[in-house]
Amino acid sequence: MPTTPKTSTQAPDSRIRPWLVMVYMAGDNSLTEEMVLALQDLMLEGAPDDDIIVAQFDPGGTGLATQRYIFSKRRGSHLEDFRDPEFDGLEVDTGDPEALKEFIAWAVDDVAPKLRGAPEPMRTMLILSGHGSGTTEDFFMKDDTATDSLTFDELAGVLEWYHDKYESKIDILGLDACYMCSGELAYEISDHVGVLIGAEGWRPPSAGRTGASWPK
Repeated sequence: MPTTPKTSTQAPDSRIRPWLVMVYMAGDNSLTEEMVLALQDLMLEGAPDDDIIVAQFDPGGTGLATQRYIFSKRRGSHLEDFRDPEFDGLEVDTGDPEALKEFIAWAVDDVAPKLRGAPEPMRTMLILSGHGSGTTEDFFMKDDTATDSLTFDELAGVLEWYHDKYESKIDILGLDACYMCSGELAYEISDHVGVLIGAEGWRPPSAGRTGASWPK
């Protein structure tokens, strides 16, 4: 019996958009070594085709500059091969919301257009890695040298700034820190983030490093 061929109802321009993954590492504290290992994992794994992964890492230690990395369309066997040599990170305070805004703007306005070659819309994933205290002391992304950290209000302000500037929510916000996935924070950022992922309680330093995969 002849059958009617199936036709696709998918619009021609509805293909899955590539990901822009932005990893913001507040490591000017006891997490420096763990974050270096995470950067090495990113280097070895690389980015899937068409996706872009960037990172900003503030290491502990006097006189060590904050560094930015681009783990897409590059090859190398050392982290230095992936570092952005144009970035001057001598005076970066990761607890300052303006520093987070500058990192996001660099990724969205500079890196993505250069690597993509066109202003094509991308899905966005922002991962914030560092120490957190939830609502107990209301600090996040602690910077020991600057003795500064983000508050819930400051984080919500950055996400609102992104939403207004780019007329789009952050698709996924990952909070790689202790005690940061709470109802209070989810309420504060609900208008500006699609999906929130984080730990409700304490998390061991190695959690999330093994067996991880980027969203498809």
